[in-house]
Amino acid sequence: MAVTAPGFATILSALKDINATITGLTVNSKGEILAKIDTALGTVEIKLDGIKTFLTGMNATLTSLITNAEGEVIAAIGVGKTTILAKLDVLNATLVSVQGDVALIKTDIGTIKADVATIKPKVVSIEGDVATVKTDVGTIKGTVTAIQGYVATITTDVGTIKVRLPEQISGAVAYAELAVLLAGLACVGAWVSVALTLRKNV
Repeated sequence: MAVTAPGFATILSALKDINATITGLTVNSKGEILAKIDTALGTVEIKLDGIKTFLTGMNATLTSLITNAEGEVIAAIGVGKTTILAKLDVLNATLVSVQGDVALIKTDIGTIKADVATIKPKVVSIEGDVATVKTDVGTIKGTVTAIQGYVATITTDVGTIKVRLPEQISGAVAYAELAVLLAGLACVGAWVSVALTLRKNV
């Protein structure tokens, strides 16, 4: 018998109380994909399709990413008053869209939303006007369209994202901009000098 959304809510709420975490995906003899859930009382398995349907209907949101003592990144997914924990690498999380401060993330247990700050975007390099941004759900590249102070606006295939630049990169960008400005001033100075020389000769 299929478990309805309220039934899932009851199950997930109970699992939360025994430190349950989705740690893997398995396939049973019927070809059904099951989510393996480790708890303080042992391991249980729930049909993945049921979890996906439940999360979609409950507008699930990625609320935080935590690194445990083993160095594994654990995703906390808020579903109403319940929180589901899952290993991030098990979810196969992929950033598919950025709209303002909201990131849309596709995972094996469904598509979830998150604040952009939650996925910890960080500019790791800028070459020309192309920036590489590393997040906890993957790396993206985009074009730098504006820099205001230490914040860069970067247009990517999944949307436009604003990221604070690390000090070393912002310093390098500022130096490059200064170099371009000085080069421009030198060019103007050269043209002025030529113009004055021509005027004297006339």
